[in-house]
Amino acid sequence: MERSWRPGVTVVMPHIPTREHEYARAMRSVARQRLQPDAIIVCLDSEHHGAMATRNRGLFMVETEWTAFLDDDDELLPNHLEVLMSAAMSTPGEVFYPGYDVIGGHDPWQRFGQPFDATILRDHSYIPVTSLVRTEAACAAGGFAPPPTGHYEDWGFYLALLDSGAIFVHVPVKTWNWYHWGEGRPGVPGNTSGLGDRW
Repeated sequence: MERSWRPGVTVVMPHIPTREHEYARAMRSVARQRLQPDAIIVCLDSEHHGAMATRNRGLFMVETEWTAFLDDDDELLPNHLEVLMSAAMSTPGEVFYPGYDVIGGHDPWQRFGQPFDATILRDHSYIPVTSLVRTEAACAAGGFAPPPTGHYEDWGFYLALLDSGAIFVHVPVKTWNWYHWGEGRPGVPGNTSGLGDRW
């Protein structure tokens, strides 16, 4: 049976129990949104299944037309959902990704303000997971998948969307803080934030 999607946006956040301080900060940032989400799905990964599986669990629970991803150690600025949903309502596309400020590290890609480039994305990851995605397209593409090589589990997700014909739109507004401490490896402690108690 074909699913139907109601208007609105759901925030999906994977969470592990050792990240309570960061999780509280992330949740406060959602509560401060000028445009409030229609739902928030927090998926607890108490058995260390990994960020990819945990995000997928949340994604496939979403009932709204749009899904906004947020890691539990990052932080949205108050304009995040407002800016991205405004772009989604006025511009054709399935993936809308904004700019960010890096806290505690450096920006690994330096592509703020530059339009989406499929050739670069096929070569390497350069879009963080904190984006707004059309839920139907994300589910049809199969959700999060392992990347071809290297780091960033979200890269596999974006490649699947790209292969499915999804339109990517860069929104040149900084709307979130990325607490980035280096690079981890998919499926092992570290994740892309590089912290020892991450997935």
